[in-house]
Amino acid sequence: MMGPKITVTLERLTAISDSGGGYTYSWTTIGVLSGTMRSLSGDELVIAQQLQVSSSHAFYVAYPGFSITEKDRIISGGITYSIIYAENPCEKNWYYKLYLSKLNE
Repeated sequence: MMGPKITVTLERLTAISDSGGGYTYSWTTIGVLSGTMRSLSGDELVIAQQLQVSSSHAFYVAYPGFSITEKDRIISGGITYSIIYAENPCEKNWYYKLYLSKLNE
């Protein structure tokens, strides 16, 4: 069932150079998005790069003007979701359907 419109935070893992010549990694907010969340049944599967991965939710959002990838994550209501697959239908940049897996509660 499609839920009401909600606002989520989109974060990307970013490498930050340190004083020793190496890098540390930190999640950086790259946008606040408004869209709709839908719970998926436990037996719905997403095929991403020939792997079948179980997804718990789908998030639908209008194209924000930048790419969203599987390296990003979203946070909604204190719950963090990894992006299992970021679908940009027909590569038209109209909207994204993000298949998500809940990381914590």
